[in-house]
Amino acid sequence: WGRGLADECPVEDWAAPVDVYGKAARDLDELIALREHFVSLGYLNIVCKAPFGTAANGNRCIMAGEVLTPQMLAWLDVTWKEQKAVLVEPWLDRVYDFSVQFEKHGTEMKALAFTRLINNARGQFKGIVVKGFSKGMDPKVARFLMARINRQPRVYRWYEETVGPRLKSALDVLGFNGPLGVDAFVYRDLSGKLRLKTIVELNPRFTMGRVAHDLGQHMAAGAVGYFQVLTRSQIRKSKTPLMVDYAEVLKQRHPVELTTDPKPRIASGSFPLNDPQSAQQFLAVFHVRRNVGELPIYGVNGGK
Repeated sequence: WGRGLADECPVEDWAAPVDVYGKAARDLDELIALREHFVSLGYLNIVCKAPFGTAANGNRCIMAGEVLTPQMLAWLDVTWKEQKAVLVEPWLDRVYDFSVQFEKHGTEMKALAFTRLINNARGQFKGIVVKGFSKGMDPKVARFLMARINRQPRVYRWYEETVGPRLKSALDVLGFNGPLGVDAFVYRDLSGKLRLKTIVELNPRFTMGRVAHDLGQHMAAGAVGYFQVLTRSQIRKSKTPLMVDYAEVLKQRHPVELTTDPKPRIASGSFPLNDPQSAQQFLAVFHVRRNVGELPIYGVNGGK
C-alpha cells in the first residue's frame, strides 16, 4: 500500500520515492534478484521482512557482501512456508522514527496523535515519547518535518489530508473499524538529503503508540512522558536485577507528583504499569518529567 501511495503522490523534496519501498520475494531466486536490483540502485544493504510481524522481530538484514547463513536460510524457509512471501527492501539510514495513531468508525477516520518512537539500530521497539513529538528533535529534522504549510506543520498536513483519506478508502473496502497505527521514519537518502518514508508498517490494532497516547491523557500540561517495555534480561543487567526491586527503587528515586487541579494529573514521577510481583518476561514502565532531557530514553535505570 505504501508503494502505491508513493507512486500516486510523488513529492520530490519530501516523501520517499517508490524505489525504497519493498517488493515481495516468494522464493530464494526472487530474493537474490531483488537484492541485485537494489544494489544496482545504490542500496548495498537490504532488509527482509515477514509480512506479518511485531516490533521488527520479523526482520532480518543482509549487509553488503554478506552471504546467506544457514540460520538466515532456515528463517526464510519457515517464513515462506508460513506466510508465502518475504518483503525485500533497502536498509535505509534512519534518523527519526515515529507513528501516527488513527481511529476509524464507519465513515469517519481521525488522526489522534503523532508519537515519537525510540527504536534500536535494527528498528526494534524500545519505547515511546509521550506529548513530545518535536521536543528534543534534531534541528534539521525539525525543519524538515515541521515546516509550515498554511500555518500547519507539513507532517501533520501530509497524514491528515493525503495519507488519511486514501487509507480510509482502502479500509472501507475491507470493512475495517477501530484503532490503527502507521509507523514511519525520516531517513537520509544516498545523496544525504532527508526524506520521509510515509509507510513502514500498518498496524490495525491497539499499538504501543496508542497506549502511550492514552497514558498522555493523565499527564500535566507541559509535561513529557516516556513509555517503555523492559525485558527481564534488560533488567537483570541493571543495578537492580530483580523486577520487584527495580520497580521499588524506581518509585523511590522518582516518586509521583500530582498537580493540585480538581482532577489531579501527573506532573512528574516513574512507576510500573503491570505488577512486578507477577511479571514473567516484561515490565512496562511510565516516566513523566518536566522536560524531555530528563527522560531515560536510552537507559533502564530511571534517568535523572
